[in-house]
Amino acid sequence: MKLTREEVRRIALLAKLDLTDEELDKYAGEISSILDYVSQLKDIDISDVTDTTHVADFAGPVLRKDEAGAPIAKDKITINATEGRSEGSSFKTSKIVGGEE
Repeated sequence: MKLTREEVRRIALLAKLDLTDEELDKYAGEISSILDYVSQLKDIDISDVTDTTHVADFAGPVLRKDEAGAPIAKDKITINATEGRSEGSSFKTSKIVGGEE
């Protein structure tokens, strides 16, 4: 499936992206390649695969028991936090709610 520049432009507008002409050409090719790859899924024989309607009946392999264990020490948890990004037993983050209206 080959997407046109106009189709990519419409997708970009829906995603509120301002793309240059070069980017439209680039993404038209890249998205087309992805869609071609995904379309190959139609050729897979799934006749012997049963539908999964609810995971409560899942009887597949379980990697480990879900058991409570000893809490991880705070210094091991915050070791990868950037400087000034931990306070007490919490991580400080930037505000992520809101933004452009």
